[in-house]
Amino acid sequence: MDGHVKKKLTCVFKSFSLQDDECHYSLPFKVADCDWRLVAFRKRDTDGGYLSMYLELAPGTLPPRWRRDVEFSLTLVKQGFGNSNKTSGQGCFDAENNSWGFEEFLPLSKLSGHLVDYNLTIITELDVMPAIVLPEEPVKETTDVNGFEVLSCQVESVKRIFERHPDIAEEFYAKNQHLRNACMTFLLSLVETLCQSLEKLSNEDLVEADIALTYLKDAGFKVDWLEKKLDQLKDKKEKEKSCLARLQEIEEHLQKLKQKCSQLDALADDEKTDLSATRTALSFDDIV
Repeated sequence: MDGHVKKKLTCVFKSFSLQDDECHYSLPFKVADCDWRLVAFRKRDTDGGYLSMYLELAPGTLPPRWRRDVEFSLTLVKQGFGNSNKTSGQGCFDAENNSWGFEEFLPLSKLSGHLVDYNLTIITELDVMPAIVLPEEPVKETTDVNGFEVLSCQVESVKRIFERHPDIAEEFYAKNQHLRNACMTFLLSLVETLCQSLEKLSNEDLVEADIALTYLKDAGFKVDWLEKKLDQLKDKKEKEKSCLARLQEIEEHLQKLKQKCSQLDALADDEKTDLSATRTALSFDDIV
């Protein structure tokens, strides 16, 4: 596939009417070994509407995981006055995203001045960058555990849950495998959240955990054991709050005591200095 390519060409929309709302397509053209075309249609609204203009890559032109980055400009040719309304943009084109452009390219009220015998002419300039091949995403292997397809990193956790709570999914009747997998992942996420330290677990986290638990119960999971653990965490969070308040009070009192001790140490040093001076023996000269 061609590398970096720049090209300028003229595209013509024939039989372009101001009345219909159909999509109009230019003739296809090839740039950088890719097939392109312009697409134009009317976007009507309360302000009178706009002409929308897009650059489109032909479906199937790029293989999966291939991407072409394009800088492009579209310029209307105005009857009797040369070119006008040049608009520039850029887009990332791949197998799933094949259209980039301008929803409000030109007000419909100005469109008639650009029509010549119902033909609309656009000067198109393309700057197509070299193709980029994106790395292939690794396939995530799954394992069936009691009817749930779980990732390899989740297998041990799910097995332990079923070993300790074999009736957890007895009333879970969802048949859709994607839904079953999503609910099990949701359950594992909730357990992981509750495994956080109280210091990291906020009150908002506990409220959201309550909501998640209700969702799992409504879905049919038997999670009374998890509800008890959540209640225990709520109690511990309240105790943590009380402990923090008492600790702050103790630390403030301790700070005052340390300050008092520092003052007493200073007084003691002064007294020791006075005592030392008082105990100093008189010399012979002092006495005679």
